Amino acid sequence: MALHLSRQPRHIRVRYMILIMLPFWTSILVKSFALTVLLGNDGIVNQLLRWIGGPSLHFSMMFNRIGAVIGMINYLLPFMVFSILGSLLSLDQNLVKAAEVMGAGHFRIFRRVILPLSMPGVMAGIVINFTLSIGMYITPALLGGRQDMMIANLIDFYTHQSLDWAAASAIAVVLLVISGVLVALLGRVRGAQAGGRVHG
Repeated sequence: MALHLSRQPRHIRVRYMILIMLPFWTSILVKSFALTVLLGNDGIVNQLLRWIGGPSLHFSMMFNRIGAVIGMINYLLPFMVFSILGSLLSLDQNLVKAAEVMGAGHFRIFRRVILPLSMPGVMAGIVINFTLSIGMYITPALLGGRQDMMIANLIDFYTHQSLDWAAASAIAVVLLVISGVLVALLGRVRGAQAGGRVHG
């Protein structure tokens, strides 16, 4: 998606970027409830599958890992796309043209030129998404299951249901440390990316 956007004229790219940012236009709570309408046992997706393949075609996409992952991807995808897009837009197109002149095909150009030079954006996107995902609560609570909880949901369980505040505090401290390490790592990745641009 980021590669496709980087190849578009500026005015078209802006329109696509607005569409990618649509998940940020509404509350994460509203989006999670909307996904229950789409992914439920009698939701729009399963109704469409039954219409296509018959009554026996049915997928359980609620209260399990599938629903939680779909909901989190819906929220986190723009962070990944924009991180990679920044690296792709800063890429010197003369390198691509030089590879084409030397006879490299599209796949080889992507594998040997575009992908390595866009890795700082890929790494930044991974760190951003992982940092945000480990603290997500609402989406896993509404779309995920009891047997597959995220860290924030586990803290809530120990605090409000089992009343094991010591375990909840320990998990919260671990979450805080992991988040701090990831934020520091993101700073280093961004710093290296900026340094590479200045050096280039």
